[in-house]
Amino acid sequence: MKPLLEIKNLHVHYKTFEGMLGVLNGVDLTIAEGEKVSLVGETGCGKTTTIKTILQVLPIPPARICAGQIIYRGKDILEMKSRELRALRRGEITAIFQDPLSALNPVFTVGYQLEDIIRYLHSGRGRWSRKKIRAQAVAVLRETGMPDAERILENYPIQLSGGMRQRVCISEAFSTAARLLLADEPTTNLDVTIQDQILRRLDELVEKNRTSILLISHSLGVVKNVTDREYIMYAGNIVEEAGTKDLFADPLHPYTKGLLKTVPKLTGEGISKGIRGRIPNYLNPPRGCRFHPRCDSVMPICREERPPFYSAGDGHRVACFLYRS
Repeated sequence: MKPLLEIKNLHVHYKTFEGMLGVLNGVDLTIAEGEKVSLVGETGCGKTTTIKTILQVLPIPPARICAGQIIYRGKDILEMKSRELRALRRGEITAIFQDPLSALNPVFTVGYQLEDIIRYLHSGRGRWSRKKIRAQAVAVLRETGMPDAERILENYPIQLSGGMRQRVCISEAFSTAARLLLADEPTTNLDVTIQDQILRRLDELVEKNRTSILLISHSLGVVKNVTDREYIMYAGNIVEEAGTKDLFADPLHPYTKGLLKTVPKLTGEGISKGIRGRIPNYLNPPRGCRFHPRCDSVMPICREERPPFYSAGDGHRVACFLYRS
């Protein structure tokens, strides 16, 4: 498939009073036209930084893009002018951010915010009447499965439940026919039944609009039935890449195996102990493989050298010395 987005050797640091934090450490990621991809890892692994760098909404300073390329349809986003970036966000790339309550302005009604976005996205394509904009707002809200869309437009965000607020954010994202959707943990803080509803509706809208998606999550269980391919991220590094079925059938990296063990099961196996330790301090990350302080299979070379990617066949790659031939 033809690449829609390619991230190559992306390095992002944050300047703090204590020093530079090396958050993204050479990230490589590809999304093809019409492909559904997920980026999975613990909180603090650099997933949201990746999303914000693609959109070029990362605060600079304190952030600093030290190296890399983000190629979208043959053009490097990092070299785009302000006008090109506005056009990119208006019609090519859209996003759903992590917290719907903070993503929506509490002092304006849902209708005011949604209609304002629609008006902005369609500016330059002929003047739309207020009636047409209102009708479009109702239509995109209904597409998310929101009941009584006309009434919801008159409400303030605080009057809606978490699931309803998330549907409003999805409506905003699908107000334009974008080619790529960046979804940053769209089911955070929702109960499991609402999570399932939101993910199913999101999957339906992606299929209907033939949109590529990069879905961010900290749980492999959430993305299993939504995406075609997985990237596993640990401490700013991609450590494994595989098709969804291959990854769940045969996880290779010790970190991936640990993530899978933390997925709740209904088979009476008890509660997983999880992965020991915590994400390293980015101010002074460990040498070699950044996961080695938490790894039960650590070898001397892991403490000295960063592992390259080894092929496990059929697009399955893993950055771990356990798989040296």
